[in-house]
Amino acid sequence: MRSEIRILALGIERTMERVRAFEQQFNLPFTEFESQFEAGTIDDDLDYIEWAGEIRTYRLLTAQQQALAEASLS
Repeated sequence: MRSEIRILALGIERTMERVRAFEQQFNLPFTEFESQFEAGTIDDDLDYIEWAGEIRTYRLLTAQQQALAEASLS
């Protein structure tokens, strides 16, 4: 289980690197972008769709990491 947690941590790190690159490119924190994207106030530009996908991946990976960490404590 520890190896799975480490693999998830690496995936989270790589995903956050891509998210941070988008934050710098568009000068916008990802939480603000996410709110605007979900509200439909941002265009359906390919870069924005990719950024939203990276955020979803980040959220999924962190949820999986947390679930594995909790399971290993049991």
